[in-house]
Amino acid sequence: MKRVYKYLFVFLGSLFIFPLVSNAQCSYERQAELSKIAANVKFSYTFEMQETVELRPLFKIFITNLTNDIYIVDDYNGLTILGTGEKQVNYGDVSSATFKIYSNDPACRGELLMTQHVNMPSYNPYSRSEECKQNSDFKFCDLWNAEPNSEAQFNEELEKQKSQQKVKENIDNENAISYFLEKNKSIIIATVIAIIALIVIIFIRKKHFGKM
Repeated sequence: MKRVYKYLFVFLGSLFIFPLVSNAQCSYERQAELSKIAANVKFSYTFEMQETVELRPLFKIFITNLTNDIYIVDDYNGLTILGTGEKQVNYGDVSSATFKIYSNDPACRGELLMTQHVNMPSYNPYSRSEECKQNSDFKFCDLWNAEPNSEAQFNEELEKQKSQQKVKENIDNENAISYFLEKNKSIIIATVIAIIALIVIIFIRKKHFGKM
């Protein structure tokens, strides 16, 4: 009899430790539905420039189409995002963010449904320099994804571009002069002939009147 009670206590204890749940597993249909819900979640971002020690972008990631069937964990800061509708997460100057979407269904809560990556452009601090204000077409002066490896590379490439621009300007000037001469050849020749004729006439007159 004691043995029977012993087994009964063990059985009852196991019920508390491992509760019997009739719907302990998701059906394939429910898993497919949750996956569709996760796939329907959309991520987008905007940015604004903020002044701290130096000017840097502040990214805002918007998460839409949320439902109570799922929840999201932000890998960057460990934030858990729950609820419906639209949520906003703020970031500093980061290149990417990773979001893991989990099931919130009681039958399979915590099951990973999908991982989404949001890639942000890389801010180029040189874009706000005086050199870039004067040379906005320089390849290292774009606001995003254009930061050089070092300041030395920035200065070296900028000087190279300035030299190339100077050569191009000289060539353009030479071409412009050649084009002008070619297009106005007849006018120039006529003008030169007229000037020579005028000089000759003046010379002859001067000589003639000089003899008088």
